[in-house]
Amino acid sequence: MTKRGGDWKKPFMKRNLSAKQILAEAKQAALVISRRGEDEVAREQAKAMVHLRSQFVEGVIGAAKHAAANSVTDTHHRRLIEEFTKDLAVKS
Repeated sequence: MTKRGGDWKKPFMKRNLSAKQILAEAKQAALVISRRGEDEVAREQAKAMVHLRSQFVEGVIGAAKHAAANSVTDTHHRRLIEEFTKDLAVKS
C-alpha cells in the first residue's frame, strides 16, 4: 500500500477507535450523505414538476387560442361582441 492509500486511516488511528466505532461512524456518514442525496432529488423533482406544469399550461393555452381562432367566423365573432356589450350595458 502506498503512503497515499493509508492516509484515510490516520484520523481513526489517532482517535484509537475500534472497528465497531469506525463502522458506526461510517454508517452515520453514509446515512447523512444518502439523506442529502434524497433531499436533492426531491428538490429537483419539484422543480421539474413546476416546469412540466408550466409547459402543459402553455400548451393548453396555445391549443385553445388555435381552436378559437379557427372555429369562430367573422359573423359569429361580431355576434359574440354584440352580446357581450349588451350584457355589459345591462349590468352597468
